[in-house]
Amino acid sequence: MSVYTRRPEWSVAIRRPDYTKAVLSYKAIHNWTVGGRTPASKIEFVSSSDRSNGANIYTDLIGYNYENSLSNPAGAFDLTIVPIQDSTGLTWKDKIQARDIVFISEFGKVRYIGIVKGTGYSMSMNNGKPKRQVTINGVSIGGMMQSFNLPMNTYLWFGSGKNNEIENDKFAGAMGSSVADGQSVSNIFNLINEGFFSVTFGSSVSSVGFKSVVDAFFEFDADDVVAFYPMLLRPFQEKSNTLWTIYRQILPEPVYEIFGKYVNGKYKVVCRETPFDNDDWKNLPITELNPLYLLDQNINDTDGEVFTHFFSTMPNSAYSGLEVYALNELDEVSIFDTEKLPIYGYRQLEAIFPFYDLDNGDRLKAKEFLKNNSVRLYSWYVNNVEFQSGTITMMTVPEKDNNEYIDIGERIQYLKGANYSIEFYVEGIKRTMTYGDKMSSVYSVTRGYEYGTKQITVEGKSVTTPQIKKITQLGRKLIQSERDIFQEAGKL
Repeated sequence: MSVYTRRPEWSVAIRRPDYTKAVLSYKAIHNWTVGGRTPASKIEFVSSSDRSNGANIYTDLIGYNYENSLSNPAGAFDLTIVPIQDSTGLTWKDKIQARDIVFISEFGKVRYIGIVKGTGYSMSMNNGKPKRQVTINGVSIGGMMQSFNLPMNTYLWFGSGKNNEIENDKFAGAMGSSVADGQSVSNIFNLINEGFFSVTFGSSVSSVGFKSVVDAFFEFDADDVVAFYPMLLRPFQEKSNTLWTIYRQILPEPVYEIFGKYVNGKYKVVCRETPFDNDDWKNLPITELNPLYLLDQNINDTDGEVFTHFFSTMPNSAYSGLEVYALNELDEVSIFDTEKLPIYGYRQLEAIFPFYDLDNGDRLKAKEFLKNNSVRLYSWYVNNVEFQSGTITMMTVPEKDNNEYIDIGERIQYLKGANYSIEFYVEGIKRTMTYGDKMSSVYSVTRGYEYGTKQITVEGKSVTTPQIKKITQLGRKLIQSERDIFQEAGKL
């Protein structure tokens, strides 16, 4: 039997970037004089002062939350801190400010990096005594991809005389000379970042601290996604542009996923095909949950995301949406679910490839590409009505033995019997620490199903899918798993 230390082990460091520097550097957080500590470029809250070297270490933090998800890079965080005053009466609300960077570490690893958006102070009376606390809140550092907005109208806001067409032509030229057919799109995204900041700041980009933070913490993991040429890469659109919207335009949903996770102190932007093909699904990391650490579960099913028409289009080809409808060639590039259509009506799931340049001369090539993609959409989402989803809350324990950190975009093996194996897809996580209570991890899970290997036929095409069948008698299995947990816990 393994014995785990119940004391949570965490630290929260706060640093202040110098946003006037081209290379990331940190400024001192001034005038904190409690205990004779001197101004430093980092302050750190720790779970136990025994772990510190005595310099700029504090035990005033009494709680935190942070979250991350596949759908939103700007996962929020908040810190709750005791409003200790220094010798001049100032509290942490007076010391921490917007745009400071927060590093949350658990069991010795950085698990979250956030940007402070604001601070707060609150007081409430409890049994005739005031209860005071300071709160710090913000978003994931990935939210920087959404927070900086570049308006592209006829002329740019800083009056340089450059316009949308000129910058797009310039960018397309750079792409044509730098990226080859079949090359990883990681290079594309790095070029987009450089072009984005160049367009925004012009010749003064070297002194923009915002970019220095992006350069220091962002990495791209898109080695498995290759460029498909010819492409029409014109990322700067009319009106509003953010880095996130540009990324999403080049790798469109639902065919591709773009999300961020924290690896070795960096925010790694993962770009990949939606991993629901048989091999892709099975290659995802999978963790079997230890039921002894289960705190809460809420599993349900819904028919809210049922689709009956799976449609792929390419605006720059002879199979653009309008042309397909006008020529009555919908069946040429799409799939209908004729079983669900009478029940749910017309519900379209469309994948648009706006930057693929296959013109009339490549009509057959475009048709084949789009039809194959529609077949994949069908095989991925045809069983949506049978999937289970919800939340699973586990106690956070040290990452050893079979209790590894579970990240978004991975699989959970939750229930396992002699004749079935149930798996879920992790779309979101929320980690929580509250002083005096257990640390917990809430996993938002989807695609709950029995998995293995199965052959299906879609309009004459043989497709291998990992989806075997709907989970049967789920209520009975969940209750039995809870009974097993209580019985096993009683033996400890």
